[in-house]
Amino acid sequence: ELIVVPYSVSLDWVAPDWWTYGLCGYFGMDILLNMLTACYNKDGKHVNRQPAIFVKYTFSRWFLLDLLTTVPWNVVIGWVISSDDGGGGGSARILRVARISRAA
Repeated sequence: ELIVVPYSVSLDWVAPDWWTYGLCGYFGMDILLNMLTACYNKDGKHVNRQPAIFVKYTFSRWFLLDLLTTVPWNVVIGWVISSDDGGGGGSARILRVARISRAA
């Protein structure tokens, strides 16, 4: 996205879907690998138990950042904006998406 956004803004170019979904897949694999990689706790002890690694990564700031960067926001926004019912439906979807993201 770091490379695509300047091109899309300056040249009025839209990234192909394979690019968007490829990046999402790549960063999704990054999240999974981070949940499987052993780490050290605050005491400096090596942690290699999967549940402990999962909890440590899930409650870290990096997980939220990784999760936010994995979501294909251009697809989500396009889905929200394109409303089949003509008017006002997009804003209702935005509110629903906001509620769902807050609950998650």
